[in-house]
Amino acid sequence: MINIHEAKTHFSKLIERAEAGEDVVIARAGKPVCKLVAIPPSVRRGLKLDSDVARNASPALNAPADLSAVPLSRDLSRASGTALLPHSANLPDAQLQSGAYTGLQWVGMENIAIAIAQPLLATPAAQAMLLPAMLDLGVDLLPATSRGIHMSRLYLLAEQQLQAQSPTPASLRSLLRAALDSHQGISEQASLRLRFDLLLRRQALASEHSGWRAYPVELHAELDRRSRAASAPEIISRAASAPEHMNFDTSGERFALTIHLELLYSSTCPSSAALTRQVLAEHVQKNYRGEASPEAVGAWLLEAQHGSIATAHAQRSKLRVQALLDSECLQLPLLELIDGLETALQTPVQTAVKRIDEQAFAERNGGNLMFVEDALRRVRTALEGFRQIKRFNARTAHLESLHAHDAVAEISSHSF
Repeated sequence: MINIHEAKTHFSKLIERAEAGEDVVIARAGKPVCKLVAIPPSVRRGLKLDSDVARNASPALNAPADLSAVPLSRDLSRASGTALLPHSANLPDAQLQSGAYTGLQWVGMENIAIAIAQPLLATPAAQAMLLPAMLDLGVDLLPATSRGIHMSRLYLLAEQQLQAQSPTPASLRSLLRAALDSHQGISEQASLRLRFDLLLRRQALASEHSGWRAYPVELHAELDRRSRAASAPEIISRAASAPEHMNFDTSGERFALTIHLELLYSSTCPSSAALTRQVLAEHVQKNYRGEASPEAVGAWLLEAQHGSIATAHAQRSKLRVQALLDSECLQLPLLELIDGLETALQTPVQTAVKRIDEQAFAERNGGNLMFVEDALRRVRTALEGFRQIKRFNARTAHLESLHAHDAVAEISSHSF
């Protein structure tokens, strides 16, 4: 059984198979609708093209009376000295091999290299930049006689719809729709993953300098058409049992888009800071048993061996967020999401740093003591304030400078 799209592409091959005596059944959406049947040679001789049709046909399509006078393509190529490429319709296609094949949940390609435009909500200075990206794109394969999918179609669709374009919820859904349309009758679900580094220009804390920050982003999109051919009551029933992360619409098509984002920040351990203050206080009391002026104490602290008697341990820390976007979201809220999370954490890692910036960062760390649990609670409050986010999962990890292990915390909303 062959779907309509494949039948149009390989029609000449199907005719040959019918002439050889094979029953060639053509299907629409997986259901047989017609069959190619060869005309016996004894009947063919009595058939001819309608004269009116022949007169109105293009001269280029009128065949000569003696077909034997027309040289074969190999003769033409030999005569001209040029090798002629075979027409794609005449090339063998292993996908058309008959057989009973089981269905597969996902078939496609991973790590397709592609260049995309900076997402729309990035800073104006970066909007014209092209970003290198990696794409995974695939569809399911229904149980049928189809041995596999046409990966070249998926590749070309990705080139047409993503190359040098800024990804949006609409453009990603359009690509998945095109992927399913190109495999009509053999696929009902499509998904993609698009990975890239979002470049944002970041201002230094105190100086006039700035620099680029690269934020790893991964977009996961899924499209499900399994309810499309169902009746209205069936659609409602299937929607009720559909995965919670899928945004359902009345057309029977379900779409989900999730942002995966990673941020780096600095964290200073509250316990370590408290122990450091105690050590410093004991040394001040030891050296100044009587009254001392603030100037004298300040001078004593400025001496390296005194002011740095103990320091609290700080570490580079990592936040990973998965955010399922609401179905009404028209743009990717990447800049808004990153800014909101960095504001909540208060100590994102820096780009250009002069001494005045380093001092400002040290003050921020000292006034922003937090355990891994504290960081995650701040992140949760920030994520709950985004109306574009339907559900989320967040994970904070403090990559310890004291311990050989890391401190980790995780939270999800609405059974993400």
